[in-house]
Amino acid sequence: PRKYLSTQLGAGLQTEDIGMESQQSSVVVWNLRFRRDFFGDDLSVFHNFGVTANVSGRTNTSYRTSTGISYEITDLLYASASVDYDYDTEPVETAKSEDISILFGLGLEFE
Repeated sequence: PRKYLSTQLGAGLQTEDIGMESQQSSVVVWNLRFRRDFFGDDLSVFHNFGVTANVSGRTNTSYRTSTGISYEITDLLYASASVDYDYDTEPVETAKSEDISILFGLGLEFE
């Protein structure tokens, strides 16, 4: 398909090792994945988004997003570029609340 959209909702248990301590939390997770192909399937635009909210244990909600493009150069070789953004509402003491990455890459795809 030229368009792809999926979403997931779930609950689980998360264990975090922070310093010398191990903390467990109950979490609710929601994920969204979107992809749209252009020019056949040579060019793709994508957006992935996820939220993990702690229900019990450590108070924190984390957001993750990745948005970018991928271009198929040959049947085996592709190039991609994306912007990834992560945000934690209550990061641990030594960490920042947000993280931004700009990624460029070349890859091989075997089918």
